[in-house]
Amino acid sequence: MFTLPSAPSHETAAVQVVQVTENAAVLEALFRLCYPMEHQCIEDLSLLRMVLDAAHKYDMAFISERLKANLRALVPSAAIRVYCVAYLTNVQTSPRCR
Repeated sequence: MFTLPSAPSHETAAVQVVQVTENAAVLEALFRLCYPMEHQCIEDLSLLRMVLDAAHKYDMAFISERLKANLRALVPSAAIRVYCVAYLTNVQTSPRCR
């Protein structure tokens, strides 16, 4: 995943930075989902896919479950795209026939 830098040996050390591959929009959406409040549905499927990938990467199962519900809510408006996102992110959902 990543490694944290070792502790500085002197008092005047600069701020430590951890490099991640996700962009600011993905991290903002991911962190907002961690905060205990009512969450808005992410309607941008590209962003939703990247946030879902980040949630899997950082082993955030509770976020993944929220995002799966988010995906299900988008099925009526973009079924094929939702299926593609679910497939690409290995979301395991049972198919439903009506």
